[in-house]
Amino acid sequence: MTARRISMLPHDPIWARRFASEAARLLAVFAGGALSVHHVGSTAVPELEAKPILDVLLVARALADLDGARAAAEAADYTWLGPYGIDGRRFLTAQRHEEDADAYRVHVHAFAAGDPNVERHVDFRDYLLAHPRRAAAYGRLKRELAERFADDRASYTEAKTPFVQETEELARAWRRATARARDRR
Repeated sequence: MTARRISMLPHDPIWARRFASEAARLLAVFAGGALSVHHVGSTAVPELEAKPILDVLLVARALADLDGARAAAEAADYTWLGPYGIDGRRFLTAQRHEEDADAYRVHVHAFAAGDPNVERHVDFRDYLLAHPRRAAAYGRLKRELAERFADDRASYTEAKTPFVQETEELARAWRRATARARDRR
């Protein structure tokens, strides 16, 4: 992947429609092996500024189902990058173009069911959706870091990592507390 300047955009409702289209495409590509597809990342949180990259979480029965669909994914214009630094993940990217719209990128994070990264991604998204102040703080941080590290994606990511990790811990505890409260009803 080539380095791109980091730019943040205001939340755009079109991101949800693009996700729905991408989810349908992925379910067709991974037919039989895909269990679910989730919109994750900043574009999944209304009112949160984001890089114009659609993050998609694909959950499959097994890694073998993902690997077995590699040719179909590549035929559907996904670039297959394998684990790409995370054991148990299959990372795919795509560049999409729409009439009368800017091009946008898609990042697909695919894991087997039961991989802790599935819960981590979903919990993070759900926590930000349920906690608008935390989402706003994340937005401010990302905007500041995007200005400071506009041409240095690695430094941008490294600088936001402590906030992300803290939020992941809060999200995990929140999910457990929410589940316990639901179980008591």
